[in-house]
Amino acid sequence: MNNAPEEKIIDNWKEFCSFCNEMQGYTSGSTDTWIFRGHRNVCWKLMSSLYREIKERKIDPSKIYEIEKQLLDKFLQEWFPRMGMDSYIRNSLLFQIFSIMQQYGIRTRMLDWTQSWIVAAYFATEEREANDDEKDAAIWCINATQIEKCFRNSCKEYDIRKKYRLDMIKPCLDIMDERNCPVRQICNNKIQCNAIFFKDISSSSADVRMIIQASIFTYCHNPLADHKESITKILADDTYKYCKKIIIPKSSNGIFREELEKRLKSADEILFPCISQKENQGILDSVMSEYQNKK
Repeated sequence: MNNAPEEKIIDNWKEFCSFCNEMQGYTSGSTDTWIFRGHRNVCWKLMSSLYREIKERKIDPSKIYEIEKQLLDKFLQEWFPRMGMDSYIRNSLLFQIFSIMQQYGIRTRMLDWTQSWIVAAYFATEEREANDDEKDAAIWCINATQIEKCFRNSCKEYDIRKKYRLDMIKPCLDIMDERNCPVRQICNNKIQCNAIFFKDISSSSADVRMIIQASIFTYCHNPLADHKESITKILADDTYKYCKKIIIPKSSNGIFREELEKRLKSADEILFPCISQKENQGILDSVMSEYQNKK
């Protein structure tokens, strides 16, 4: 029993494949679902891209709910119509729309993961920014099956805070209502969990990236929260067993990239189809700049 994630340094591709195959049950016979997230900087926490963006731009964190609401509104107004997605949003949950925003470069409170450790390794070892050159990479691995089991065993604890949790997301629910989108997620008991898993399985063309990347998401009611804290709270003494952090030394980055290039030729085109980052950056900048200029 241990309430801290297991950390394992892996410096070669063969050991990495063996470790991940064993986790996913290819050699152990387990049917549990593991999900993975790659970080090119081992020091990064499991924080939402929305929080990281606000922190980098030195914006008051208390404004995060206002910013989140504006980003959602602009995305629904400016991006979805161009994608021919009006009918899609009328039949989607808020979390589905958050997941699409996340995949298309708009900051949200969600973290995107993948069921493919190869995809996670791609993101962990992708081209470094200047301040990341001297850092090791990391791949977070969590057992989604066991987290769901642990959550079901402790759901009463989360039900107590139902009103508080719904209040934290109400601004976005209001926007959904204004755009004639349903708010069915209020009836979903899973919303009470501090970290939930959501996989978009819609056949819409907007989900091409999710399908290719085998995407799955963790969601925190508090967008300022470290998802690691939520996950370890749910797993408790089983954290070491079901939450792992693979560390890839910076000296091994090139080795991993060579192996990935063999398996993911034209990776950028495969993993990022039909995307205009420039347009989405404009949406992000227009909202963030308003708050950056406030003293």
